[in-house]
Amino acid sequence: MTTMRFSEIRQLLIEEHRHIRSLAAAVSDAAHHVIGGDPAADATMREGLDRLERALGAHNVHEDTLLRDIVPTIDAWGKLRESLLTESHAHEHAALTASLGECRRSSDPHVTAAQVTALVTRMLGHMDAEEREILHPDILRDDVIAISGVSG
Repeated sequence: MTTMRFSEIRQLLIEEHRHIRSLAAAVSDAAHHVIGGDPAADATMREGLDRLERALGAHNVHEDTLLRDIVPTIDAWGKLRESLLTESHAHEHAALTASLGECRRSSDPHVTAAQVTALVTRMLGHMDAEEREILHPDILRDDVIAISGVSG
């Protein structure tokens, strides 16, 4: 179990997401140049894929380590979120990793560029969902009492 506050964990993981988004944007930009007919952009795209793959792999391990024990305890929906994190979330991480591998194995720059475009779209959607369903400040919070503006 971690001794970090939930807000610190959230901030750290969101910073990692920002870094991954930046790498994904660079790879996507290179892919668009490849599609536009710039043969030199293929090397840039492939180097970017390598960086993206390393960053995503490290982030996934880090995220699992930080969230595994705390997600079930964060609120009444914690067990459901734990299920999301351990099942569908793990499946999505595996699918993203497999897609990265497919991109790296393709020898045709235009095929790779098309795969990169789809991968980046999926990856960004995954991180958006993660930030909404697990890392949102109303969910992963330091205080244990959530005060609602509704009274009865």
